[in-house]
This record gives sequence, C-alpha cells and structure tokens, in this order.
Amino acid sequence: MARFVGLSINKGKQGGGGTITKTDPFTRASGISTDSNNNVTAVTLGDNSYSNIVYNSDGLITEYTESIGGVDKNWELTYDSNNLVSTIAEALPPGTQAQGLTEDFTPKQIGCMCICVWYEVSGSNYGCTWFTNDEWATHSTLWFSNPEGMGGQSPTFSQDYFYWDTYFSPRILIPLDNPGGGNSQGWSGSYMKMGGMANYNGTPSLYGGQYSGTRYYSTSSSLNTIPSNNSQFIGDPNGANQGGSTSQLYWDGFGVFNNKIYGAGSFAGDWRVVYMSADNGQTFNEIYSAGGTTSGLEGDNMYGIFRVYPEAPYPLMWWVKNKQQNTYNTFTSSDGVNWTDQGVIPNNGPNIGSSWYGGAYGNIIHNKHTGKFYHTRNTIYIYESTDGISWSTFSSPGLGAIWNVALANDGSLFGLVWTNNGNSHHANIYKWQASGSSPNKTLNSSPSLVKTITELDSTPNGTNTGGVDNYGTMYPAHIYGPPYNW
Repeated sequence: MARFVGLSINKGKQGGGGTITKTDPFTRASGISTDSNNNVTAVTLGDNSYSNIVYNSDGLITEYTESIGGVDKNWELTYDSNNLVSTIAEALPPGTQAQGLTEDFTPKQIGCMCICVWYEVSGSNYGCTWFTNDEWATHSTLWFSNPEGMGGQSPTFSQDYFYWDTYFSPRILIPLDNPGGGNSQGWSGSYMKMGGMANYNGTPSLYGGQYSGTRYYSTSSSLNTIPSNNSQFIGDPNGANQGGSTSQLYWDGFGVFNNKIYGAGSFAGDWRVVYMSADNGQTFNEIYSAGGTTSGLEGDNMYGIFRVYPEAPYPLMWWVKNKQQNTYNTFTSSDGVNWTDQGVIPNNGPNIGSSWYGGAYGNIIHNKHTGKFYHTRNTIYIYESTDGISWSTFSSPGLGAIWNVALANDGSLFGLVWTNNGNSHHANIYKWQASGSSPNKTLNSSPSLVKTITELDSTPNGTNTGGVDNYGTMYPAHIYGPPYNW
C-alpha cells in the first residue's frame, strides 16, 4: 500500500507551477524492492528511482534518496505527535558528513543560538547564558557564579545538546529542545574545549579536550555523557611530533571532513602541525608539519584559526601566524596533507591577532545558501568572501561593534551589538534577512532589530558594576549558533 507524504494530492494532468516528471510502467518483480518486513526499500520508475528508504518503529519513512535525471538528493522526514509530517529537509549523502558539523542542520538545531555573558557585581564574577530555540522569538536564561575566564572557547552544538566549557568553571549543558532545562554546574574537567561531534560505528559521539595536551573521545551514543577516554597521538618520526607528545601544542581548531577529524595547531617550539583521526577521536596521526629549520613556515602558538568547511571551495582552511616573517597568512588544503600558502591576510580579513585559544571570538562562517564566508572582526562592519582569501565589505549598518554573526537555517545572519550606558548593558540582536534561492541567495545589507535583552540591568546577584566588557576584547559576550563549522 502506497503512503502519500504531502499536503494534498494533485489529480489533474495539467496545471500547477511545477515540472511533471514522466515515469515508465513497472512491475513489482522488477520495479519494487522490499525487506523482510515487507517495507518498500527501493522503487525504480524508468530513469528515475527512490532508494535507501528508511523506516522508524512506527513504519513511517524517515529517510530516502531521490534520483531524477541522474541527480541524487537525500531527504529526511520528521513527524509530530500525530504521526503527520512536520518537516521534509534535504540531507547530505549517507556517510559523507556527521550531522551538526557542516551546514547541514538537524531538526533540533534549527532556530538555536546562544549568548554567553561574563560580568562583575561588586568585585565578584558572575555570568549568564541566554539561549533560544526559535531564533530569539523567546529565550531562556541560566545564571551562575564564578565564571572567571569564561571566554574560553567557542561553544559546541551536537544533534541534541549545546556545550560550553569555560576556561575554569562552570560547564554548561543545555538540551536544544528544552533550553530552560540546562545545567550550569553538572560537568567536571575540561572535556569540551575545542569540542565537536563525530560518528562512532554509525551513532553520534563527542570529542573534545583542552587547549593543549590531552584530548578525549566518547563511544557513547548518549550525547550528554562527557567524553572521558584519552585520545592517543602518533607522531611522524620525520615531522614535528617526534614520539607522539602533544606537550606545548596549542590547538587552532578541529573539524570533521569525510568522516575524519582534523585538528591543527602550533607547538611552542615553532612547529606547525596537522593531525587526523579516522576512528572518531581514539587515535590522531600526524599528517603534516612545517617549521623548525624550514624558513618562513613555523607557526606561533595561540595565533591561528583552523576550521573545516565541507561545502566551501577549500574544505580545510587555516588562518595562522607566520612567526619568522611576523605576518598572518591564509593556508588552504583539500586533504590536510598538502597545503597552499594563499598569501598574507588582507586588512579586512579575519583578525588572528585577537584569536587566542583557537579563535573563540574570531569565528568565520560559511553560508551554503549564499556561497560566501562572513566575519566581523568585532567592528562596525561585516565582511564577505567567496573563497575565504579575498574579502570585501558586505554591511556597514552603523550600529556599533558587531560581536560575531550566527547562521540561521534559511541562510539569514544574526549579529549581536552591545549598548552600554553606565550600569545598563543591553544585548541588541539584529537579523540580515536572506532571500532568493540557494545556493545564490542574497542578504539584505540593512539589518532589522529582532530582540533587545535588558536582563543585565537588574541581575539576581545585585547591581551590575563591571559590565560584560570588563576584560576588554578577550572576554566579551558573542552570539553563536549551529552548526560547528567555524
């Protein structure tokens, strides 16, 4: 029995604005494949076909691959409590990327963003996290104390949770479908700095660790479980990491490409190095190094941003300091092994000088809907690039310093602007609306104000006397959102 997925059935032979795909006659013997439960797993209609059909425990289709004219597209379906279709979203081909690590959003990630705030009250440190799962139509607030050094690192979004592991404490865990149910004190240890999500034996798992040295991985499909297994690092005898030690290695970032985890950073001893894990963080092998006696190629610890952008022209990008020449250069790679120096970062490019600890506040976002990169440099401008090498001004709205941009599911951008007036610290959230069709959407260069948060005017901990910018440019609050592709 056929199952119709959609809003209505068009019984007419003409009309409508879409294209009618002609099909050929078929028989059950040649055109339909079923499994042991008599569920249809593949359908062939002449030159067109539907395959990789996956069902849930209720017998509802959750995934399938559509092939029309030789072009494959993968689709995911979700249902509401009445088993009616709620979303149909295009997905990446099976096995190419772990969800949540590329521009591919999962249903729970859609609409999610966060702002983590450090502030001072009467000489004591406090903090809060504002979190939304509906693009700031509403938000929840978690208040906590003693967030000294909470600037730490960019947060991590998995399929189900948001993680924020600060420099010291606290550690924050928030379920994406229930932001108000977060836990700001339930974690111990520095396990999710430079964190991310990978696929372990077909199920999601976490990896993370500290800025230097120890890394951890998890083999549990429970994404609220801290990754506590130590990763092993294997050095290249002819490279930088002779013997496998990661002492004094400061990471510039991690990311997943073709189901492999890549990480890059620099040793204090001037070596620049890239590691790769093919077993979801259990072991990392050194695959590239430069520096030492190689003129002009050595890195400088704490001065670099490494990110993975699977759908960008260069999937692996590394903006890093060239220590000997005292310049900041853009390096690109397609495999992590072979790297090309694209030259000195222009003045409107990413600001590596303030990207300590892997660029917590130097995020560079790639937007698959527009085919462009975006960053702010914490200025009044937003810059864009088609390749991550050459940059131009996209928006100059005159709002004050814009603290990062976050990507919405439709390709729109959200940015944060602080309004400070004495003890008043308002978070103004702006939206640059996307329009058109992907991958050639355009963004309105003039943003609209969608939210003002004034909760720091009167905090549960007393009168705000320090402000969110007390630590200057290293620890102010920023806006973040999935996916983890920065």
